[in-house]
Amino acid sequence: MEPRRTDEPVLEDIKEDAGPEPVAVAPAVAREPLEITFVGDIIFGRYRTAGFDAIVGEGERPFDDILNTMRSDLLIGNLETPLVYELPVKSPIGAKFAFGASKAMAQHLVDGGFAALSLANNHSFDQRAEGLLQSPKILEELGIVRSGRRAASRRCSASSPSSVAGGRSG
Repeated sequence: MEPRRTDEPVLEDIKEDAGPEPVAVAPAVAREPLEITFVGDIIFGRYRTAGFDAIVGEGERPFDDILNTMRSDLLIGNLETPLVYELPVKSPIGAKFAFGASKAMAQHLVDGGFAALSLANNHSFDQRAEGLLQSPKILEELGIVRSGRRAASRRCSASSPSSVAGGRSG
């Protein structure tokens, strides 16, 4: 065995280092839980052979029966219906399952308490370019945050960051 070198520390030579004095940390701010409700596909009408067939009739309030179920701090849904200012009588795409809604129909979303809606879905082009361009504008006019809107380029964006009540999603 080699003799111990005197310049190397040994366990007995090492003194415990207590480290810096502990820093007082302020307690975390107590926050109330945030309740978020997500709703699936929302449509207000569809096109049939004879033309547009509204699901919601004049003067009806489609969300009234489920308002208590949907009530939360943040209500988010998937708007499966593109919005346009002037809803055409016939489907612009001629498909069997094509949806659309006017700005007047979209007022039901406000009445239902929706804070944010996704526009990214397989029916986003049912009203062609008008629906892609007008849906985000209409929702903004109604005070509803949207996600999945048309990007500045000619391509469609499936996701876009959005701010909701001081938070951020996307």
